[in-house]
Amino acid sequence: LRALAAAAAPTETVLALRDAGRGTLYYAVFGPLVSGERPTLVPAGRAPGESLRALQPTARPSGEDALELATRFGLPGTPQRCVADAAAVLAVAEPRFARAETVLAHDVLPRYLQASAPERKAAGEVD
Repeated sequence: LRALAAAAAPTETVLALRDAGRGTLYYAVFGPLVSGERPTLVPAGRAPGESLRALQPTARPSGEDALELATRFGLPGTPQRCVADAAAVLAVAEPRFARAETVLAHDVLPRYLQASAPERKAAGEVD
């Protein structure tokens, strides 16, 4: 999600989105770029798409499928398509390396966000 935000327009607050299936979205809200990084305004989560309408009404829906997701769930704002490509991942990773927060490449790689079937079952979610 942070890499999607890095690929989005730098002067805007963005609602980074990814389809999580079953009518839910992975999301996070990031502020405009400040000193090369975007502040996290709303941490990453997973929620029903409709519930995100009021989350941050001034944030611009952003992501690979932003137009389709914004239309499907009635999200406010003009969606922008942006891709979490290698350049976006690097834009997120470089400041962390520079601050010596990490020296391990796997610490800055995107992570798969969806819980596995056993994790969902243990949490009481129904498939």
